Formats: sequence, structure tokens, C-alpha cells
Amino acid sequence: MEVELELIRDPKTPAFAELISPASFSGKNISDIKNIELSEGNTKIKISDLFKADIKGNTSENPEDITITMKGNFSKFRYIGKGMSAGKIIINGNGGFYLGYEMKGGEIIVNGNVESWLGSMIVNGKIEVFGSAGDFVASPYRGLKKGMK
Repeated sequence: MEVELELIRDPKTPAFAELISPASFSGKNISDIKNIELSEGNTKIKISDLFKADIKGNTSENPEDITITMKGNFSKFRYIGKGMSAGKIIINGNGGFYLGYEMKGGEIIVNGNVESWLGSMIVNGKIEVFGSAGDFVASPYRGLKKGMK
């Protein structure tokens, strides 16, 4: 299953998007995905408030079979792919802070630049950036001694 998310408006404040991951999308149809809640600053919003969404193929219960393709500038988005354990995220544009934070598997590809803390606390998986990355790549979270494992 491939889910395409095209940004229709930039968030006014940082958007916390930890639920944009193959595991969160598994077993859901397009209506369910559009209703997943994110936070724009301290306001709860739905994916459909920021994205035009489309599913190609059948829904899958298995995160390994899910590819999320994102199109736009996601530099104001935090935690995309947080804790991701399987599947693939492709970002055609720039990525934001904490992309792939605590990632345990799967693959993230960014066709653009990424803000700081890329892959912070990553345990497993693969992140490729075809651009520049900000500070603290694969670093530990503040106050911790060990980062990437």
C-alpha cells in the first residue's frame, strides 16, 4: 500500500507529527488516515487539515508493506517517523526536527534538506538524505550519554 500525502498548507506553528508512520497507518483506510490527529502547536488538528491524502493499492495490516510518500516543505514538522519499526517514508522536500527519532527499523528517504536532530537515538533502520542535515545527527537527547546504537 502506498499513501501519498501532499501538503496543502504550512502549519502556523510547529506541527508534531509522530503519528505519520507506517505503523500508525496500518489497517486504516483513507478516511481513517485523514482523521488521525496531529498537534499544531497546542491545537489538535487532523491530517486532512494540512494534507491532501490518497491511497494507492489495498490497505495493509503489516507496516512493512506500507510506503508513505510526502510532498512539500516539512521543515516545521517534528518527529515524522518517530519510533518507526518497519515500512518506508519518502519525503520529496525538506524534513523537520527529530526526523526518525528513536527509529527501530524501516527506511526514510529525504530528497531535500533536514533540520537538526536527524535520527536522534536511532536503534536500527536506514535514513538517507539527498541534501544537507542540521546539527546533532544521531545524537543523544539532551541529558543522555548514548545516542545512536
